[in-house]
Amino acid sequence: MSPETEIVHYFKRQWNESRGDKYDSWGASDWWFETDHEGYITRCVQVYNNGNVLFYSESHREDKYGILPEGNLDLSEFREFATSKDEFESTLNEAVPINAANI
Repeated sequence: MSPETEIVHYFKRQWNESRGDKYDSWGASDWWFETDHEGYITRCVQVYNNGNVLFYSESHREDKYGILPEGNLDLSEFREFATSKDEFESTLNEAVPINAANI
């Protein structure tokens, strides 16, 4: 594996709109992303205003609440939303996702 393929990025982005589906009452949300060197999302934590948390990863891609976002993030556009691995992991460790029993 080349060093480039080992690069991981972390981002936190606030989503100020509700979901627009049957879970709309959950409110707005904060999204944490882990991406590979090309911006493809490998893990995602979503924390909603009502306290619900969702988690998606390459081993848990989809369920009744949603999916792991597909495609890749434009890393240059997301630069201002960069966060640390520690913040991502801390959020994940403190979370109790309603859709993933074993993270």
